[in-house]
Amino acid sequence: MNVVLDTNILASGIFWNSGPPAFILKAWQQEQYCLVVTSEIFDEYRQTLAELDKKYPGFDIERMLNYIQIHAHFVTPVHLMRQLCSDPDDDQFIAAALAGQAEYLVTGDKALLKVKKLPNLSVVTARQFITKIICKV
Repeated sequence: MNVVLDTNILASGIFWNSGPPAFILKAWQQEQYCLVVTSEIFDEYRQTLAELDKKYPGFDIERMLNYIQIHAHFVTPVHLMRQLCSDPDDDQFIAAALAGQAEYLVTGDKALLKVKKLPNLSVVTARQFITKIICKV
């Protein structure tokens, strides 16, 4: 199963190593799903983790970024014909999900959660992903 994680899910799972985002990252590391990213999303991950590392030092973010580079499935985003999310910056996650044929886009972003009717793609919260998907594996 292919999955895209919004940056807030990744960062929460790393820096607040508890709760649904942390569980989702552990499930990925246990190969319960394939993480799909683009180079743009990876750059956003890197930037956000670096900013959080300044506020909350002590986590080896380079180790996690290297792990993502090695184990995630990198795709070239599809070109969206129109803006799908009310926040245009969030369209990159949809473009990645469609390019990687992801079944799920996991996010806490309210604008992304409002996006409906995407072909073969469900936009879900971390808790929904765990409840509906991970626990059934």
